[in-house]
Amino acid sequence: MIEEVLRTNDGGFGYTAYILNSPGGRIVVGDVPAAVPHRVGDQISFVAQRIDTPNSSGPGILRFEPSAPEADKQEGVNLSVTQETATVEEALSVQSDGYRYVAYIVKWHGARVAVSDAFSSTNYAVGDRINFPASRATSSSGRQLSFLLFNFDKSAAPQPKQGK
Repeated sequence: MIEEVLRTNDGGFGYTAYILNSPGGRIVVGDVPAAVPHRVGDQISFVAQRIDTPNSSGPGILRFEPSAPEADKQEGVNLSVTQETATVEEALSVQSDGYRYVAYIVKWHGARVAVSDAFSSTNYAVGDRINFPASRATSSSGRQLSFLLFNFDKSAAPQPKQGK
């Protein structure tokens, strides 16, 4: 069930996502381009994916995506990306059977948006500043904004101190 609708528009690029209360905790599901908008209290369908992370001792990745027929898949997308910084207002995290989901709610240009962690590998807290890409995609479905955090930095894990 939808608890909150996140919505903004920047230069003609629209963004809509839904915060849902799922059995494991609060999650974010993006909107399908050109779909009928939903409201708080609506129930929506989504797909939950479990992705193994080979060569990693960490958890696998949980991902939640809108249910969309294959016909809605975008082709011929023109993409531009800018690097952004914002403060975490809310951290969403769900763990299930060795898989993890992480997203952060931030205020971006005055609107609440969700920044999903692509690898579910970060542990930011409320008040932390995060850097993330804001993507603007133009396709036959319209102009859409999205926010996805990619953390490739393996040095973020605590390192053992070297003795003399």
